Amino acid sequence: IYLSIHSNAGGGKGFEVFTSVGQTKSDKVAHFFCEQYQKDFPNFAFRADHSDGDHDKEAGFYVLRKTDCPAVLVENLFFDNRLEAEFLISEVGQQLIAECLFKAIKMVETIKPI
Repeated sequence: IYLSIHSNAGGGKGFEVFTSVGQTKSDKVAHFFCEQYQKDFPNFAFRADHSDGDHDKEAGFYVLRKTDCPAVLVENLFFDNRLEAEFLISEVGQQLIAECLFKAIKMVETIKPI
């Protein structure tokens, strides 16, 4: 899988998971990231888009469109939200986010072949 890791800005709050437009193998992968974020961070918002029946958002980001494998882009909270920024720059916050991503990747391994 291809995992692109980011933090957001723009006046919002919470976590987001993006895949390319349409139903693809990436949606199966994104499912685990969406579920893990919601499980590990119940006190932070999870910004979902249920319009196509799943939790991930869809976008035409180049890094999602131009890969030959399932690709997911994650947005980890917002740097222009003081509470979230403090969490993002803390060692504890960084460790918890890394562990969340690791657990999601381990869950993706259960669906081989993708």
